[in-house]
Amino acid sequence: VRALAQHSSLKMIVVGEVSSGKSTLLNAFLGSPLLPSSPGVTTSCVCRVRALQPAAASSHPDGYISHLVSGQEVECGLCDAQSLASRPLPLAAPYLEKVLHVHVPAHPRAPLLRSSIMLVDCPGLNDAVSSEELVNQEIMDADILLVVVDGTKSLTLTDAELIRHVSARGASPQLFFAVNRWDQVEEGYRARLRTQHLERVEELLALCREMDGTGGSAQLQAGAE
Repeated sequence: VRALAQHSSLKMIVVGEVSSGKSTLLNAFLGSPLLPSSPGVTTSCVCRVRALQPAAASSHPDGYISHLVSGQEVECGLCDAQSLASRPLPLAAPYLEKVLHVHVPAHPRAPLLRSSIMLVDCPGLNDAVSSEELVNQEIMDADILLVVVDGTKSLTLTDAELIRHVSARGASPQLFFAVNRWDQVEEGYRARLRTQHLERVEELLALCREMDGTGGSAQLQAGAE
């Protein structure tokens, strides 16, 4: 991921099941607990996070959030990030009203945070935003698709369906899997479980390559650690 971030611009989408640890991982990238992360359903909207643009630094030195409410743009401080990102939203709400634009001042603890890089935190799959919306609105132009997997459960059917959907649409982001909660797996089972994770990823990619899509499936590549 760091190597890809050396490019002039980058869009990384973080997806996964509800409570798989997506926001916790992004907070680690950001170097601060900006996004809501706790057991249960927390993130209810799409959070597009990027470094504060120089042009906005004078008027918003501490960063800011912008979002749409009934078609009107509203701005507020970063202190409202957790409450806004976890507020209840109906599935039928317009997509653009489910998006928070989070502008964060750059700092040394977050080397990935640059104005040319967008990190996107998504709700749990099929929670407040449908998988189809995510593919159409976020993933089609993404450079990296990072799937966060609960290490105690492995890849789920919901994860697999999203990846198949991405493949069928012809999108070709770099695909990474982050296995979370590894510390909750007993040490004696870790080698076997890691092998199982990798086998399921390979099986999924093989299925994607066999699909009659637009050719994007053959470009999907996965990395897992």
